[in-house]
Formats: sequence, C-alpha cells, structure tokens
Amino acid sequence: MYTFKFYYADNTFLTFEHIIKVKYGSASTAVEVPENEILSHKFPISYDLHLFSEKASHAVSSKNLKTISITKENPR
Repeated sequence: MYTFKFYYADNTFLTFEHIIKVKYGSASTAVEVPENEILSHKFPISYDLHLFSEKASHAVSSKNLKTISITKENPR
C-alpha cells in the first residue's frame, strides 16, 4: 500500500493513505496502475487521478497540481 500527497500551486496539499490502485486518462486512453507498479510509474500531473484503497476511492483534481509524492507504507 502507498501514501499519496498532492501539492498544489497555492501551497495546499492532500494526503491519501492505503492506496492499492490508480486510474487516469480518457475513455480512449485509460491507464490503470496496479499496486505492484505504483512506485515505478511516471504519473502525469495533467490528468485527474482516481485512487483506490480497500475501503475507499478518491478523485483528485489536476488543476494547479505541482507535485505528487508517493511513499510505500510499512507492512502492519
């Protein structure tokens, strides 16, 4: 599982924990990134991202997004 932090131009940030899958793109160019590829994947900052955990899903806006930070979580 991974923790994602999204940093925006206005110095705000959003944090999402326990992420196991990410989707982004349009209907014709949809990309799905499974858990075992998250850390090595080159995520674009020009697409909205859809993050999934075992108990939740999140949609994250790309508007004014500057940086994405991804950290592998320690096993429990």
